[in-house]
Amino acid sequence: MIVLAEVGSRALSSAINDSGTAIEVIGALVRVLTLWHDLRREEPEAHCHRRLYVPEITADDLFVDGLQPIARDGAGIVEVGIRLQKGLAALATLGAQDVAQAATRHADLALARALSTLTFAEDRAMITAARHDGAISSGIPKD
Repeated sequence: MIVLAEVGSRALSSAINDSGTAIEVIGALVRVLTLWHDLRREEPEAHCHRRLYVPEITADDLFVDGLQPIARDGAGIVEVGIRLQKGLAALATLGAQDVAQAATRHADLALARALSTLTFAEDRAMITAARHDGAISSGIPKD
């Protein structure tokens, strides 16, 4: 997740300015999160290691590590913002409450970042519409 986020974030740097790569990374992150969601629904293998403790990875941890850097660095690029909203809306429909909550929270944060960065009214309206459409299609009530 972190490596993908770094690729996407680096693509959005002013030196590279490659929003297409960032959009592809968002798609890859959505696929990885979907796979993670599907795999954790399976029964874990019964291995008992009394001295080994591994803390649980939460959905929000993965969203922060993978999607937050792209949301931050791509806040001023309308195409990145729209793709991020669509990806987060898709993740919100997976059926797990923790994933839906993380997706909703990060969609709201991404929208707030975009609205505070974008100055062109039509760009702001498009990202707001993408957030609103995603909230409707995911079935999650929007404030």
